[in-house]
Parts: sequence; C-alpha cells; structure tokens
Amino acid sequence: MKLDQRAVLTGSSSPEQIRADIEETRELLARIADKLTPRALLTAQAKQAIDDARAAVADRAGEVLDTVSDRAGDVVDAVSDRADEIAAKAPGAVSQAADEAKARKLPLGAMVLAGAAIVGGLAARRS
Repeated sequence: MKLDQRAVLTGSSSPEQIRADIEETRELLARIADKLTPRALLTAQAKQAIDDARAAVADRAGEVLDTVSDRAGDVVDAVSDRADEIAAKAPGAVSQAADEAKARKLPLGAMVLAGAAIVGGLAARRS
C-alpha cells in the first residue's frame, strides 16, 4: 500500500499520525472489550444457573415419582391382602346371613338378596 493510499484511509499522511490513529483504535477496542466481557460472563453464568436448576428439578421429580410409586405399590399390596382376607371370610358371612334369615323365617328371596348384598359389598371393596 502506498503512502497516499494510507492517507486516504486514515485521513492523515504522516506515519506518526497513522501510528497515533492505530493506538487510539486499539484503546477504543480495549474499552469495548472491557465492557462486553462482563456481559458475556453474566450470560454464561445465567445459562449455567438455568441448566443447574433444570437438573435439580428433574432429579427431585424423579425422586418424588419413585417415592409415590413405592407407596402406591405398598397400598395396592395392603388392599389386595385385605381383600383376600375379606374374600376368605365371605363364604362364612353368606352362610351366617342365610342362617339368620332362616332363624327369622325370612323367605328364600330375602336370603338370596342378603347374600348378594354381602358378596356385592365385598366385590366393591376389592375394586
């Protein structure tokens, strides 16, 4: 590049003025970089904080889901056990209702209804 072309680009024809313009430009770029650096750091820190929060929420949600699943399984097991106990007693309860109906001299239809009501109640508890 010729000296007269540099003069057109910088507005100066002397090498000292060109050096001064270069130094001034360097200082301006350094000030801009100093201002942009904290913003970039804050942006990176904010993104990291968001990623950390998402991971923590996902971990906690997994823990809660596991706990709820375990407790639901325990409840299902307990209900199933209790339903089995009730079902084991059902034949005795039906025959007891029939005996009571006979003792009261209730008609056969009433005995059947009483037995059906007991069995229906037990079935409702199972489901």
